[in-house]
Amino acid sequence: MKKYIFLIASFLIFNLAYASDTGSIVVFGEAENSVLSDEWQLNLEFAMKERTRDNLIKEYNKTKEEVYKKLSSFGIKETDIKTQGFALSPWYEWENNSNVKKGYQLSHSISLKRDKFEVMNKIIMALTPINGINIGYMAHMLKTETREKEMNKLYAKAYASAMTKIQALLDASGKKLKRIEMISEDLNNSTAPMPMYDKAMNMMSKAAPRGAEEANINLSLVPLDVNLGLNLKVVAAFE
Repeated sequence: MKKYIFLIASFLIFNLAYASDTGSIVVFGEAENSVLSDEWQLNLEFAMKERTRDNLIKEYNKTKEEVYKKLSSFGIKETDIKTQGFALSPWYEWENNSNVKKGYQLSHSISLKRDKFEVMNKIIMALTPINGINIGYMAHMLKTETREKEMNKLYAKAYASAMTKIQALLDASGKKLKRIEMISEDLNNSTAPMPMYDKAMNMMSKAAPRGAEEANINLSLVPLDVNLGLNLKVVAAFE
């Protein structure tokens, strides 16, 4: 078995050294972890249609005032609310093989962040009864300081993984490590699949505009894990 490992290591080192002409080897160190989210971003959309532009603006302002008043009751200021997109355009429908103007339509997408999950739950339930506002998805995230702390752990694990591979190859081929010439990284951050409540919220806002209680819908909202991954490319010179 050792003979085969020696042959494989020798083959890899010879070819890599020959290709780069610097006597170096390239390995990859991997590390991954799942961390419970500690920050959440809620995405909302004002979506409405009216026959006239004036009526549309009137209904939009009325709905926006009601929504912002609800959000204010949870300690959310207007400066905490970020606009993601805004569009006001004519509203057409296809009738008798042609587009017929019916009025005007408006879409205003906003988002807000909070670091208390129970507050997000209450916000969702409070906004559900309001007509003209769609509950979008909730992004499960990590605070900056949490992400940095966890990524530092991954860097250490990935580097240790790479160095273990390097040392195994050098030992098998009788070479010695001279220096580390380069380290580069490839990050992979993702969130666990969104729960079914996201779809339920959109359906509920259309089919049951008076809210979850009257629709007899029980939503179990839970924080999700954020999956962190890291690959380190390490180039080592040998002698």
